[in-house]
Amino acid sequence: MCALAVASLAVVVYDFGAPHSEKTTCTNPAPVVYFTIYESDSSPYEGMNGSYFHLSEPWPVMNVCTGETVEIHVENVASSEAHGFAIYNYYEPGVVLQPGQSANVTFVADQAGTFLVYCNVICAIHPYMENGRLVVA
Repeated sequence: MCALAVASLAVVVYDFGAPHSEKTTCTNPAPVVYFTIYESDSSPYEGMNGSYFHLSEPWPVMNVCTGETVEIHVENVASSEAHGFAIYNYYEPGVVLQPGQSANVTFVADQAGTFLVYCNVICAIHPYMENGRLVVA
């Protein structure tokens, strides 16, 4: 699934099946933007949303506009180890999720820039969970 914009609700929902969660313009920002991050040490989500398979580029990439409320559902779908989730400047020190646990992270994107999205727990797949990005335009 790619991006789906629901105009009547003014909500944007992203799934990371596409190369990036592309948002091309900030002329009409949505009040709320939703993302889902799956963390795992096995396919198909190996790393964060398959970051293991995107070694030469930042992954996952979440593009939002300044002023938007961002809600990220983070789910640890691994069967045997904890994973963490943090965003530099926006969600530190982050959250630690045991296998099967999930959490919702909500914040207002009030500072433009590119911010690191990373796992804050050392795990078997950890090197592949250190290169996500939140891009706030």
